[in-house]
Formats: sequence, C-alpha cells, structure tokens
Amino acid sequence: MARQSRSRNLKAATATDGRKAQNIWGRGVNRLIEQGKLLWLIGEGLNAVMVAQSRGWSPADEHEFVSSVWHWVQQGPQSRGAGSLTLESLGKERSGAADAPRDQPEKSSQRPLLALGQAGLSDVQCPVLWLGSRLIGGAWQSMALGVGLDGLRRVLSLKAGSVRERPVADNLLQDLAVRGLAVDKGVLVITDGSRTLDDSLRRNWGSQAQVGHCRTRVRQDVLAHVPDARRDAIRGELEGAWSMPVDQALELLRCLEKKLASEAPGASERLGRSIETSLTIDRLGISSPLKERLLTAGTLWMAFNKSLKLAPAGAKVKGFGLGVSAWLAQSRRLVGWRGLQLLAHMLGNATDAQK
Repeated sequence: MARQSRSRNLKAATATDGRKAQNIWGRGVNRLIEQGKLLWLIGEGLNAVMVAQSRGWSPADEHEFVSSVWHWVQQGPQSRGAGSLTLESLGKERSGAADAPRDQPEKSSQRPLLALGQAGLSDVQCPVLWLGSRLIGGAWQSMALGVGLDGLRRVLSLKAGSVRERPVADNLLQDLAVRGLAVDKGVLVITDGSRTLDDSLRRNWGSQAQVGHCRTRVRQDVLAHVPDARRDAIRGELEGAWSMPVDQALELLRCLEKKLASEAPGASERLGRSIETSLTIDRLGISSPLKERLLTAGTLWMAFNKSLKLAPAGAKVKGFGLGVSAWLAQSRRLVGWRGLQLLAHMLGNATDAQK
C-alpha cells in the first residue's frame, strides 16, 4: 500500500510539473505576442523554439522564456551560420543546467516546420508539391508547399508576388533547386493551371516534373465562360468524363472541347490546355484516399486560409509567416500519406522512361 501511495504521489507530481511547464510556455508566447516580438519568430526562429522544448529546455517562468527568446532573436543575424545559437543553449547558459537531452521527443515535437530563406533542402524528400499564390493584405504571396514521405507538410518557400508572373515563378523554382530540393527522381506538382507557371516548370525542371491541374479550378474557369443556362450540363459532362478510365476520359474531354469551340470559345480554350494535366493523377495510377487529395489544390488553399486565421490580428505578410508556422505545428499527416512511397516509385519510373 505504501508503494502504491508513493507511486500515485509521484505521478501526481509529474503531472503537476507538466501542467506548470505548459502554462509557462503558453503565458510566455502570449507575452511575446503582446509585445509584438513574436513576429520575429518566423521560420528558423519558431523551429528553434520547438527544438529547445523537445530537448528539455524548461524556463523557470514566462519572464525567463520571453527574455531567452528575445535574446536569441537579437543575436540571430550574427549567430546563424556556423555554430548557430539556439534557445536550448541560451536556456542552459541562463540556468546553468547541463542536463543530457531527454529521450526521443513526441511526434508533435519532431514535426518539420519551415524550410525558408537559405535553409538547405537536400535532405527534404517531397514527392508532391503544391504551388500557388494568394492576395494577402493587398499584396500577392506565393507558396511552395510539399509533403514528405512521412506524410507531414512542409512550407518550402514563401515568395512575394504571384506565380502568374514569369520572374516570380522562375525565382521560386530556381530557389528550390539551388537549395537542393531533389527533383531528379521525379516530382508531382499540383497547380491551378497557370500557363506562366506551367512554362516555368517546363523550362526549369523539364520532364522531372509531372504537372497536375486542379480540377476544381479547371471546372470553375471553364464554367465562367459558359452561359448560365448551360453551366449545369457542362459541369455534368466534365464530372462524367473525369470519372471514366483515362482513355475514355481523354476522348470525352476532347469532344467537349470541340463542342464548346462554337458556343463558348473561351471555355474551349481553357479546357483544351488542361485536358492532359487534369488526368495526370489518373495516369499515375494513384489510389484513394490519397488520390482525392491530389486531384485539387485544396491542400494549398487550406494552408493559406488556416495560416491567415492563426496569424496575429491585423498582421499582413510578416504576420502571415508566423501563421504558417503555427498551422504547420498543429497540422496532421496528409490523408492517404502511406501511398506516397509508391507514388515516389512511380514518379521515378516515369522520369527514367523519359530520359
């Protein structure tokens, strides 16, 4: 009985310590937000916070948390590079602790956050990328969102401007390549169907990139050129074609393109340049439930929307980066992620066949 009592007391004390540490972190983050300093913790900064936490740094209270974080931010430009300063080392310097790292952190602490700026991408394997842009605070912001073989999403790059502008699209792709993103074994790129972005992908990555156009966006763009009275019928024909095997779908879509040429030339042109790319996922033979996540750019738009909701109130582009970090820290694995390994294999075979 005495042993059981001691065991219960130990568990209760451990739980209390855990809640206390969690409260300190929560109050510390709130204090940084109130002081307007958390905006600095974009990308590498927030990642350092998570690494420090996973390795056992336990500040005494929120004041030590805030001072340590802000000291790292101030020293960041001088310290990043060789021997990068981390929150973990700051915490040990301030507390005098020299504890060994704790056991393996929980999965949430292992979650990759951002890989922005000059961070290398040579160790990042993402068989699938979503590329797109959105207006944020009156300015366009472009995002390269990838998913690794582990099913976790990674924001690989954020760039000012729209990927519908050639310099922006080229800069985004070249930035990923220079930083070492592996595309030589093939990569599936989901886009909204931008002609400019497609051209940039062909010029920069060639046959290494399998391009898939978001079906939702293709349908919206086609129907926008169709008279109201015909939209339901054309929508039905599109959905019917896409539900067929690839060869039948290709034939039906080409017939629809020809039919639209006389009654809605704009719709015909828009459909024509996305017929092949709207069938990329089917050609690769990707099965459900992963297939449904790759047929559209919904994953990218969700990333934009949720990041904006988590960004500080009234913040624009700089605050958006913080919202991105917060979203990634709480996001779950992509539905169907176990199929990514097979997809990577198929992409590699497709790339080898075109060499």
